[in-house]
Amino acid sequence: MNFAEIAQKDKGTEFLKELPFDQFRSLCAADNLYIEEEKIVVDLIEGYLKHRENLPLLDEENPLKDWSNLTQAEKDKRLEEEAKHKEEEKKQKDEEEKKENEEFAKLDDLGKIQHKWRKKVIEIENKAKERLAVKRLTKA
Repeated sequence: MNFAEIAQKDKGTEFLKELPFDQFRSLCAADNLYIEEEKIVVDLIEGYLKHRENLPLLDEENPLKDWSNLTQAEKDKRLEEEAKHKEEEKKQKDEEEKKENEEFAKLDDLGKIQHKWRKKVIEIENKAKERLAVKRLTKA
């Protein structure tokens, strides 16, 4: 009954954009939407498609992860580049950890407690963000 109202409000459109494709399609295809103008549905569909285009690619959609058409030399080069990248990341992470440990050693007892607490809060926050992130559904 209130589809037009929901589709024209920001919170409503955000909710509708988060629906899986099959549910969104069946909702928009329903005969009992009670809308006066089809433009409302067209705008909603355009917004939905733009929103979905901005989501990260699935592994099976990512052309950089499709190695089926590469020669062995190209595969070897990619593997070498990945190994270098991982090594650089490890070095950077080790440096950051060393710096953090040095700063931690300089703190008094209360500072160490606060530092550990802050680190735990950031860890929990990152896990929550990862769980709440909008991701595409797999094709399977």
